[in-house]
Amino acid sequence: MRRYHWLEAMCAVSLFAGVARAAPLEAYGRLPAIQQGEISPDGEHLAFIVTDGEKRFVTIFTAKDQKLRSRVAAGNLRVRAIQWAGPNHLIITTSSTTVVQGLEGWKQEWWVANDLDIRTGKFHPLIGGIDETMNVVSGRPMIRTVGGKPYAFVEGVSFVQNQGRSTLFKFSPDAGLTTLERQGHRYTDDWLVDAAGRPVAESRFDADARKWSLLIANGGGWKEAKTAEDAIEHPDIVGLGRDGRSVLLADSIDAKDGSTKQVLREFAPGAADWGEPFAVDQDHDPILDPSTGVLIGVHTLAGDQDQYVFYDATLQKYWNAAVKAYPDARVLLQSLSDDRKKFLLYVDSPVDGPAYALVDIARGSGDWLGGPYDDVKDVAPVTPLSFKAADGLALTGYLTTPKGVEAKNLPLVVFPHGGPAARDEEGFDWWAQAMASHGYAVLQVNFRGSWGFGWDFKAAGFGQFGRKMQTDLSDGVR
Repeated sequence: MRRYHWLEAMCAVSLFAGVARAAPLEAYGRLPAIQQGEISPDGEHLAFIVTDGEKRFVTIFTAKDQKLRSRVAAGNLRVRAIQWAGPNHLIITTSSTTVVQGLEGWKQEWWVANDLDIRTGKFHPLIGGIDETMNVVSGRPMIRTVGGKPYAFVEGVSFVQNQGRSTLFKFSPDAGLTTLERQGHRYTDDWLVDAAGRPVAESRFDADARKWSLLIANGGGWKEAKTAEDAIEHPDIVGLGRDGRSVLLADSIDAKDGSTKQVLREFAPGAADWGEPFAVDQDHDPILDPSTGVLIGVHTLAGDQDQYVFYDATLQKYWNAAVKAYPDARVLLQSLSDDRKKFLLYVDSPVDGPAYALVDIARGSGDWLGGPYDDVKDVAPVTPLSFKAADGLALTGYLTTPKGVEAKNLPLVVFPHGGPAARDEEGFDWWAQAMASHGYAVLQVNFRGSWGFGWDFKAAGFGQFGRKMQTDLSDGVR
């Protein structure tokens, strides 16, 4: 594996190549040097969110030789997302906690999205120049390519009689212009745009009445296609379904055994109801095509095993070849090019730690680009554990121990994860690694209620905060 330390070109990092001693605690505790990466649709450029101390930058490199193309300072703003809109535009979403003029006394975190033209270095706000609107966005923009040109569709806020409403805006990066595409109802909370750039679905949720509804575009109008009463965890619009036309939703269903299953559903145009659920009882992440929003696969984490299933056989073949290049590491997909022959991967190596890698299927190459903790050289080993709680429930966890030290008679630290509907995962954990570098063993337990082990395991934690969730930790210590 080749390692490119291109981070030296943009931020001060302390490298300890060849030094056989633990890195200082600051190396673990500082913000990750890289926090997100995206490959351009044509596969020619790589964009990364980079941190130097408390300052953040967005950097763009050529994919072929990792030469710095552009570097944009975000200051103390939190960079929430970067997304390519065509080969020449990068959408940068940032946030800050502040008070907006006209809303004095209402201090909160606001998100703003701007387009960067990498050819000219010029910026344009995605929402701007429209009366009775705020320039803030809600969530990640939807990128669509229509007629060979990129567009960004984003949810924002417009005002009707001084009442803010969720509104769908359309931004043209090439023209630098924003238009108001559709203004929502007072209960509108989400939108979906199809691959041709047409609004096709809107969801509404009345929290007081606990009613959720799905509206679908129908022959120039809109119809209420589905409702759910007494909905607390209501269905969510995810994207477009496998056929590229249906509305894809994440939902939960009650099984015959009394448990609840997490599923995906598709609502086809003109259908009377949504179709049969699929991806049943899996803790999954849908994989959407970044330029169309179409479901192309599902990532499942079952226990400690990552599984990527793509619906296109050729893409599955390419993915299998990409993962094969790193047989002893955990490999996660970060981004892929439109021709699906270049993969930007997050590779968590038990020897080298986590880093980004670029796999080019056409060239048959894999380049190790650099990672969030490159100045940590002595990665402590992590061992998966399996054991049973006092009541017999099967549990798993991880034990991190100091490198080069016998795992015996060591001081032990227990790190319970947050959530509680979250989980610890196998691989590099900066906090556990920092403790191990100073002689401690670290135990992390996926107690009942954790995510990633099916609904029944999650439901076993209901009402057990401070009870069996806690004794699961104690059982792990024993």
